[in-house]
Amino acid sequence: MIIRPAAPDDLAWIYSTWLGTATSDGYLEHTTDRRVRECPRAEFFPRWRALAGRLLSRSRVAIATHEADPTVICGWLCWTPGSPPWVHYVHVRRRMRRHGVARALLEAAKIDRSARALYSHRTDYSDAIVPDAWSYRPWLLIGV
Repeated sequence: MIIRPAAPDDLAWIYSTWLGTATSDGYLEHTTDRRVRECPRAEFFPRWRALAGRLLSRSRVAIATHEADPTVICGWLCWTPGSPPWVHYVHVRRRMRRHGVARALLEAAKIDRSARALYSHRTDYSDAIVPDAWSYRPWLLIGV
């Protein structure tokens, strides 16, 4: 696996996987936060696209690509370094889950899974990988 900073050409993929605009596999469909799930689709997409844009502009984004074919994106991570770090979103392609992609992205970002961190987006996937030391704080991290 190759971990690299996101490039401008990656933004379309990041938005489509975060928002689920190209598929039904985005945050709205997989969030475990009831407040987000209740947001009408017509309101969700413009609001979350703006929110994702703000987070992407002020945060760091790492891309994990396949070693055999670096054009294949396996996953990505959006975070803000600090003490504690703020993890905004992690996406791993469904077929690449359980292959260490999220762990590699967090290690590359120097985010210690055993230390305190804050995160702003809950999904069925993140619920399975987020350690107990992390705190879900969407209102602090996304300005709600």
